[in-house]
Formats: sequence, structure tokens, C-alpha cells
Amino acid sequence: RMVAEQGLATAREFLAAYAPLAKSLYRFRSDLGADERTRFDNMLTKALALLERPGRDPAEEHRAAFATLELADVLLNIKEYERSATVARRAVETLRRLADAHPDRPKFAFDHAQGCAQLGSIVTELGQIDDGMKLRRQAIRVGTGLAERFPQAYGIREAVASWNGVLAGEHAKRGELDLADRLHLEAVDVHRVLVAEYPDQWQRHHFYSASVHTYALFLLERRGDVDRYLSLINELCDHAERLRKSDRPNGIELAGPSSEFFIEAAMTLDRIGRSADARTMADRDLDWRRRIAVASPGRTEFRLSHAVVAFECGMLLQASDPEAASVRFREAIEVLDRLVVETKSPVARAMLAEFLALRPDPTVKDAKRALAEARRAEEESPNDPDVRY
Repeated sequence: RMVAEQGLATAREFLAAYAPLAKSLYRFRSDLGADERTRFDNMLTKALALLERPGRDPAEEHRAAFATLELADVLLNIKEYERSATVARRAVETLRRLADAHPDRPKFAFDHAQGCAQLGSIVTELGQIDDGMKLRRQAIRVGTGLAERFPQAYGIREAVASWNGVLAGEHAKRGELDLADRLHLEAVDVHRVLVAEYPDQWQRHHFYSASVHTYALFLLERRGDVDRYLSLINELCDHAERLRKSDRPNGIELAGPSSEFFIEAAMTLDRIGRSADARTMADRDLDWRRRIAVASPGRTEFRLSHAVVAFECGMLLQASDPEAASVRFREAIEVLDRLVVETKSPVARAMLAEFLALRPDPTVKDAKRALAEARRAEEESPNDPDVRY
């Protein structure tokens, strides 16, 4: 604000700086405070006024339009869908005009495509499903053309794949399963290629894993194809294991996105009656957690995940094999006991309290100790949201 008042930046430049900060600050908010609301509304009014006055510099005008689109995203997050749609439409109109007037600037076209995809999400929230799908198809069409012109720009290919995945979900809701299947598969194939081309970038692994998992759930829930579901989950398991065994210094971090879904998959398989597959998957996940915890004893988060998965395995086995479940429960408690002694972690202590209090195995449950551990955890870290007394 001070920079703008001193005349060291134009209004458009200030808007371009403010919008991403606002988007980041309010990303997980359900509402804005009174002062925040006043500042935000003032900036939004200025942004919309700027869109009415084309600038002499197309790049400056483009930055302002894209920043306005980010303000629309803030409104989407706080569920003001009508206002969000109105603001996004104005931004998309400007981005389209700039893209048409400057075909030599692919950034303008790509941001127009991103705007179409975002507006598609907003109008879908308003129940305008057909319009939302039309906007996403427009984004995909523009993005596909750019990807063909600039194959080295992997961000464009990745965005188009993500938009395909979202559109596939809408077709699945309509019962258009063959089309949804094709779009999901196209998205997965692109993410597979990108993770192979850029194996050291965490984001590529993140989007690959999310795409594969989404497709797997589609096959299970919409197609009833358990075998293909399991094949894709095993693909993620194998991917994570290859990364763990690789010589990359950040192999465990790169494998993280793929490993997120293992125990969930085990629970899903158990729910649909594939108990043997569920136990195999759970054991594979637990073995993975043990190995990475042993390999990196200084990483508290790895040891916490070991404890969580051990307990989840116990829950999975509780009905079919109580003795094996008890072994898993005790393993989790032992991991947390050691972690508390060695690190004095309030989070580990709070988790230990929860497990001691709430789990069904009588050999592990200890309500009196659970209460004592919970009280101590809160005393040690009273403002930590992960420490709940």
C-alpha cells in the first residue's frame, strides 16, 4: 500500500501484487473479518474499474486481469459463488480479448484457458453444469493447441491433463462412462509421461499420483472393476518403492504422494470383500513405513506415519484376526513411546493419548494413562492445533 501511495507502482502493478497474497492468506478461510472484507472489497472495486480501461501496455493489462481472476478465486473459497462468477467473467473476457489481439503471446492464451477452467468450476457450483462443461472443453481446446505448439512447456500439458480429469468426473456423474474412462486415461497417460520426463520434481509425482488414484476410484465405483482398480493402486506402490530404492537424495519425498493412498486402498478392498488383497496392501504399506522410519530416524513425521499405519492395520484386522491386530496396536504404541522419550514431541504424545484412549484392543487401551498424556501434551504445546486435549 505504501509503495502505491508513493507513486512507485501503477494501480495495475499493485493489484498484481495484492491478489496472490490475498489468495494465499484466505485460501482456507470460510469468511473474512470486517476489516479484511473492507480492504478486499475496495481492491475488487478498483480491479473491476481497471478492466473497463484498456491499458497502453498489454502485459500490464494482462497482469491486472489475471490478478482479478485470483480475486474471484478468493470469493469462490468463501462460497460467494454469484460474485465470484461475475468477477471471473469480466477477467476472462479481458484475457480472451488480449489473447485474440496478441496471438504471438502464448502466455495470454494459456491464462485465458486457465480462466475458462476456473469459471467452469464456479458456475458448476451454481448448478450450471452444462455451462461449466462447455467452459472446461474450451480450456482444453485452447490448452491442447498450445501444447502442440510448445511441447517443451510441460505446465501446459499438465494443466490440460488436469482439466481432462475434472471433465471426466462430470461425464461420470451423467453416466457417460465410456467418455469419462477415455478422458481419465488420457490424463493418466500424460502424467505418466511427465513424471518420467521430470523425475526430480515433486509436483510431477503429486499430480501423477492424484490422477492415477482418481482413475482407480472411478474404475471401482463407477465400473465395478476391482482388478483394474487394484492394478493401478499396485502401480502407485511400485512407483513409490522404486523411488525409495533409488539413489535420489529426495527419493522418499518424491514417493510421498504415491504412498498416501496405500492404507486407504486396503480399507476399500476390505470393505468390498477382498480381504486377502486388503491385508496384502496393508502389510505392504506397513513395511514401507517401517523402512522409511528406520532409514531416517531423525524424521519425526516418518515415525508418526509408521505409528498411524500400524494402528490402521490393527483396525483392519480387528474382526478377522484379533491376535494379529493386537500385535499391530502394540507396535504403534511402542513407536510412539520411543518417539516421546527421544524427541519430547507433544504431537507424538497427543497421538499416543488418542490411541490409548480410543482403540478397541483391551491389551492396549489405558484410559488413565491416556488422560495423563493428553494433559501433558497440551501443557507442552497449548496452541498447537495438532495437540488436542
